[in-house]
Amino acid sequence: VGVGGASLQPEETLRIWERRVAVLGEGHEEGIEGGDAKTAAAAANTGSFVCVCVCDAPHGAAVTSVTLRGVAGDPAGAMACTVSFDGDVKMWTPSHVARGGERAGWRCRSAATHPGIPPPALHAAAFSQDGSLLATAGVDVALWDPDSCARLHTLAPPNWVGGGGVGVSSGVSGALPPPAMTGLAFVAGGAPLGAG
Repeated sequence: VGVGGASLQPEETLRIWERRVAVLGEGHEEGIEGGDAKTAAAAANTGSFVCVCVCDAPHGAAVTSVTLRGVAGDPAGAMACTVSFDGDVKMWTPSHVARGGERAGWRCRSAATHPGIPPPALHAAAFSQDGSLLATAGVDVALWDPDSCARLHTLAPPNWVGGGGVGVSSGVSGALPPPAMTGLAFVAGGAPLGAG
């Protein structure tokens, strides 16, 4: 699965691509003459992708980050999360069934709003390595259960003094609002979460 809009500017259209998988059957791989296993393996690795979802204006403001969860060969666990300047967090899952006037593709399964009044602009999102947690960030970090879209915990940032970016404890006069975090990453094989 791949997600479009990887530019330096926030994107207002969500595009999701899925990699074409070689399908072997009776000596012929679909779309390839000669269909032996080597030819099929080469075809699967050519980078052939098909766009399965185009959603104009998936949020009320520009999308600022997209993160993916999934394991190759396990479409049931696949999920994408988008966050935006409006403070919304949206979970997208694949749907291979067309209904009504819609085509099969990815659909917004659930949505939540990052805590705060008004909700802060969000700049980053990341799934944990095992997919059991989602972190979103603006000026603070919220941890979510991605399957239920329930907020589990909010990690508050330190107060910032002056323009030098030195973190200090709460209650210091002259404290400035913290800068927005623009990146999140979980450490592979462990529980630590990095934000910056």
